[in-house]
Amino acid sequence: MSNTQSDYLLLSQFSNGSKNLAFIVKRFDVSLDTFVSDSIFDITGYTRDEIKQLPENHYSLIHDEDSSEVKRALIEFESNPLKNSAELTYRIIAKGGEPVWVNDQIHLERSDGNIACRKSILLNISDIKKNEAILQ
Repeated sequence: MSNTQSDYLLLSQFSNGSKNLAFIVKRFDVSLDTFVSDSIFDITGYTRDEIKQLPENHYSLIHDEDSSEVKRALIEFESNPLKNSAELTYRIIAKGGEPVWVNDQIHLERSDGNIACRKSILLNISDIKKNEAILQ
């Protein structure tokens, strides 16, 4: 088992049973498939294979009202070679049609000025957003 496969196994085990946490790792070389933890289903209603088949993985699910701002922030982040970490909060549309608030913690690995790998920790923060709305 390669180090990468071992890392993916560890991520799967860590997120197993979590209803609010998922991992997505996209490598930009063709040697490895995109990794999506099974726990993505509890957040999105989509299986990991369905997420992997979407053109932009979980970013394809971004709510229309948040889409342009998130895309702008991602382009700005990814085009800045001095930045390797970012945190975004936005809504996605789950398979059942309901909006889900997520916090996306992103880490980039760069090689020769290019992005070699994007790692995302996706947290379902819908309950937090509901509580914030109640308090306002």
